[in-house]
Amino acid sequence: SRSPLGPFVRPLMVYNGSDQAGAAPATGDTNLAAVIFADGTLTGMWRGDRKVAGHRGPAYQYQYAMHAANWRDPSSYAWGSATKPFNVFPGLVGPSDSANCGIEDPTLWLDRAGIVHALVHNWKAGGHAASADRGRTWRWYGGNCSSAQGSSSTDWTRSAWPSDVEYSDGAHDTPHRRERPHVVVQRSGGAILGLTTAVQMQSADATWTLAQAVVEDRDLKHLSE
Repeated sequence: SRSPLGPFVRPLMVYNGSDQAGAAPATGDTNLAAVIFADGTLTGMWRGDRKVAGHRGPAYQYQYAMHAANWRDPSSYAWGSATKPFNVFPGLVGPSDSANCGIEDPTLWLDRAGIVHALVHNWKAGGHAASADRGRTWRWYGGNCSSAQGSSSTDWTRSAWPSDVEYSDGAHDTPHRRERPHVVVQRSGGAILGLTTAVQMQSADATWTLAQAVVEDRDLKHLSE
């Protein structure tokens, strides 16, 4: 297709479900998010879930960069290998950690300066990262955390959103879980207009879509720094 919105002619393989590396290739849901540049190239972020032999549990799970010379040509998609040296957030991995600290569900966007931004959830908090070289390297702006210590290690002072939710009527609520962030940006210019997340308000397994308007104030300034 000439557009990411279609129409499409026939399905083509983009990712076959494994990086085909090692005795236990990385498999599973990639959580891929990507942006397309004006020249047709693409950069993205994905999750590699590598299992131990026999798939008896995860060996490690990190986030990785992927690129394409032409977003329309699946043969140009380069996923790399889902191995620890290629983790884009090595600073978040302590000596006892075998994963980044609950990081999943990236959403990517471009600002007016051409900087690529990523917003993820790490447990209930939100982490922000940015890349000035089209996704080759990433700088983490979220709080420090530890997968070994669990969600209690979350640094809420650097979260992209607070631990509680304030509704338009002034009421407050604290989500039991908060995941799958998506940033709504202007069609041109890349200014952030809003944020949606999937929230689970109680321990019962039912989720809702929470939509919030975003304003650029001091509390949110680090999203665009």
